Amino acid sequence: RSAPVLELRVGGDYDSFRVTDASSNSLLAVNFSGAKIGIGTTSPGSRFEIKGSTADSTASSLNVTNSAGTTMLYVRNDGKIGMGTTSPSSDLSFGGDTARIIKLEVMSSNAAGNALSVAAGAAGSGASAFSGGSLNLSGGAAAGTGNANGGYVVIGGGAGVGTGSQGGIYLNTSGGKVGIGTSLPSYILHVVRDAGVSSNEYAIGFFGRADTSNAGVILGYGANGTNDTYGFLKAPTNFKLGLGSNSDGDQMLFDLSGNVGIGTDPESTAKLTVYGRIRGIPISGDPIFSFAGDTNTGMTNYTGNDILTFLTNGSDRLTIDSNGNVGINNTSQFGSGVGVVGLKNATTDPAAPTSGYGILYMKNGALRFRGATSDTEIAPV
Repeated sequence: RSAPVLELRVGGDYDSFRVTDASSNSLLAVNFSGAKIGIGTTSPGSRFEIKGSTADSTASSLNVTNSAGTTMLYVRNDGKIGMGTTSPSSDLSFGGDTARIIKLEVMSSNAAGNALSVAAGAAGSGASAFSGGSLNLSGGAAAGTGNANGGYVVIGGGAGVGTGSQGGIYLNTSGGKVGIGTSLPSYILHVVRDAGVSSNEYAIGFFGRADTSNAGVILGYGANGTNDTYGFLKAPTNFKLGLGSNSDGDQMLFDLSGNVGIGTDPESTAKLTVYGRIRGIPISGDPIFSFAGDTNTGMTNYTGNDILTFLTNGSDRLTIDSNGNVGINNTSQFGSGVGVVGLKNATTDPAAPTSGYGILYMKNGALRFRGATSDTEIAPV
């Protein structure tokens, strides 16, 4: 085997100490005038420079170990660095069987802590526009057979002292948007879960004490098997849902059966219980209060204040005005009376009713009574 060659050159163009192999490849070089040391190079450009034997993952340039021979720092020739490992799989890899922590230590007393910033790469300037790099954080992947969860990404603020609170998490978007489940957020906070459109309800987020076994609020969407059809806001199983403003208590409360209370707790025998006034804004031709499947039948006051009108089939049938007058198919003809009943001529004369029943109606301005066996004018014109 060829032995290393030791050279000592001083004076003139030489002011160095070198160790080379038989092929004149530099093993160690010391430049006295420049106060530089090189390993694997005869012309170190820094105070201390190591030149690797390759430019790939087959060898390393630096391996720092402790007294037990365990690697502390490993620099491979492909640019990857290992801390506690000689097999770095990324630009910076941590090995070992224990969790690793990166933090800024306190360097002096009576001083605030310093910030630690991690940023992705900015785009280089040029004639074209280029996007900045993304900052990606991910938990560790599970392995082995059976079922196992992947690791979480946990972000938390620092602990407070005295009456100070723990620091929170602050996302400074500066006009940008935060996306969870989407790389193209449309809102300041945009959370997406595409679980498909099978007929079911799909929760997207939970806000509460601990998990869905505690009180809180669930947000999500529902689908009918073909499309997503509605969004929902609900409480977890066995909990009521309350809605309110800044006032104390819930202004609206939903119980476990879907009954609703406004201003009060819902009653178990009613779908809606209200403590307070209910007001509607009338729309001409439509009742304020109507029925599902029969929206042109109900009650309104669109003809004026202090007038109550009942409609069927979209037409006024019974009107009570501010004087207590009652009109049947008649909304205004009360002859300036107070507390009277106004009728309108029947469009069709009634047929004889069943025995035991009678019919009052107007014909040609006269009030008539139609019984089972007779039709009598009781109030002529």
